[in-house]
Amino acid sequence: MTFTTIIKHGLLSTLIGTLIGLPGVLNAHEAPPVSQNEAPLPDLSATPYLLVSPDKSLSFKILTYSGTGSDSLAVAELSVPKGTVSPRHTHSSTEWVYLLEGQFSHHIHGKWEHYKPGQIATVPANTQVIHKVKGEKTSKLLVIWQPASEVDSYVRAGFEIKPLE
Repeated sequence: MTFTTIIKHGLLSTLIGTLIGLPGVLNAHEAPPVSQNEAPLPDLSATPYLLVSPDKSLSFKILTYSGTGSDSLAVAELSVPKGTVSPRHTHSSTEWVYLLEGQFSHHIHGKWEHYKPGQIATVPANTQVIHKVKGEKTSKLLVIWQPASEVDSYVRAGFEIKPLE
């Protein structure tokens, strides 16, 4: 079964759950919680769509978004140009990066770790990390955030939601 077939038949949540050890199919489409100071988020469960940064330099193809809560998850496909180095940052969610194509490294726990296609990098929530795309070509990544609230933070930071064409 190809990855495209898995997505078309709605099996992505089951596949990701198996990869990261979550039981069952995660398909609850709940609205994200809203604090008193924040506007409500749009429906993020109507996947797939693109999230595009305010300066248009970065975009994520959001493949699935399974609601809120500790058992939720979001899956995104990213194409990251060669030579890209992220600033040191943290995520409120655990982040898994499955390298589909190219070369990818990250600096975590005081050392650089290097990955080849077919390998998975894990960044625990609230851990400082720097991501780097090495090599001579763009790297393609499948990124999983658990819980899915990482997508919420991008939308709140001004990323635009665009339908796929």
